Amino acid sequence: KHILGVPVRYMDMESVDSQFYKSLVMLLENDIHEWDLGLIFSLDAFEFGENKVIELIPNGSTTIVTNDE
Repeated sequence: KHILGVPVRYMDMESVDSQFYKSLVMLLENDIHEWDLGLIFSLDAFEFGENKVIELIPNGSTTIVTNDE
């Protein structure tokens, strides 16, 4: 779709990875505050023999994921 210039939507993931799609739908359709998942806007990576924290947004390692946009 991307190559053809057609917008890619989250629903397109169902045919690629059904388990990921189901998890994504569950997150989108529910209030994540109820689960207290402890999600933040960073990820841990192992690169060139060392652990790194990659922040997805400024101060992502201390910013809690919410339903707010």
